[in-house]
Amino acid sequence: MPRPTNDEREAAERRARESVEARKGSPYTDEEWREAKANLVAFFRIAIEWQLQAEKQDTPAPNAAQTAPPLKRRSRRSTKP
Repeated sequence: MPRPTNDEREAAERRARESVEARKGSPYTDEEWREAKANLVAFFRIAIEWQLQAEKQDTPAPNAAQTAPPLKRRSRRSTKP
């Protein structure tokens, strides 16, 4: 499978951000998006690793609650002016 070009990666990221923002109901700041993106990438890396392990061992993937690293929590902003 050929590697995507920079333009293809940027277009995919734009679509992903738009999709996540639509579900959230409001836009992310660039800082919030960087954090959300990092968490999404970490999640997909774990999922891919589990799939590869399951294919190698022909066993079910491990339980997420037992093996997943904690997600970064975004900081809450004060609502005071």
